[in-house]
Amino acid sequence: MTDLVLFAGVLATSFLLVYFYKKFNEKKRIAIGIDINKQDQREICEGTGISLLVPVWVGIAAIFLLQGVNFELIGLGILLTVLSVIGSGRH
Repeated sequence: MTDLVLFAGVLATSFLLVYFYKKFNEKKRIAIGIDINKQDQREICEGTGISLLVPVWVGIAAIFLLQGVNFELIGLGILLTVLSVIGSGRH
């Protein structure tokens, strides 16, 4: 049951962070790009996935509290963080 609550909390946090990050970007006109895959080529927010790092680390911290330190999860979190930061760079 604890795992289900943890999963639901991280999932809800993910949805909320992406929603608010998207709204913030639209309001400030930050990281707006053109969706080349749509026929009308509408504007979309870019880099929204970077906001998903917060729930990843919240989930890792919660697992630490429930099950103890797991170095594989630390490695996974660091890998995801590094790849996200590299992938979010401007070209």
